[in-house]
Amino acid sequence: IKVVPSTGWEVEEAVTKQALQDLQIQAELAYCEVKKGNKSPLYYYMYAQRMDLQLLSETTGFFKWTIRRDFNPSVYVRIKARRLASYSEALGISAEQLMVLEDKDYEC
Repeated sequence: IKVVPSTGWEVEEAVTKQALQDLQIQAELAYCEVKKGNKSPLYYYMYAQRMDLQLLSETTGFFKWTIRRDFNPSVYVRIKARRLASYSEALGISAEQLMVLEDKDYEC
C-alpha cells in the first residue's frame, strides 16, 4: 500500500471548523438567553451538546413544539422526572445538571 497526498481535505476542514464555530456561537447566545431568564437551561444544553431542535426531537421522540414549550422557564421548572430523563439521556448529561445553568465566562 502506498500513501498518496489527497486534495480537497482543506475545504472540508474549513467547512467543519466553520460549522463548529457556528455551534459555539449558538451555544453562547443560548447561554445568554437562559441567563436573562428568557429560556430554560435545556435551550443552552441543546446547543452546548451540538444539537438543534430537529436533532433533539429525533433523539428524544418528542415533537418539536413540545420541546419549544420546554424552553419556557416556567414550564421547565415543573417538568416531570421521566421527561427530564429522556432529555438527560439524549444530551448525555445528568438530570441534575439539566436543571441549572453551568457557570461560563460568556459576555451577555
